[in-house]
Amino acid sequence: AQLATVQMPSGIPVATVALNGVANAAMLAARMLALADDGLAEKQEQKKTERAAAIEKKDAELQNKW
Repeated sequence: AQLATVQMPSGIPVATVALNGVANAAMLAARMLALADDGLAEKQEQKKTERAAAIEKKDAELQNKW
């Protein structure tokens, strides 16, 4: 399946996520649907902000360990 994806001819868009990347696949699908749904777009933006804050918090915790 991976080989078929990288050999896809021009003009046929392919979105790929990591193996066992169900969370990323869900975010990608929601992001595409949000293009036509303002309410979903707002929720996407809120989740994006929450994920960024969580990453910053984890980074700060790791920096304090060293």
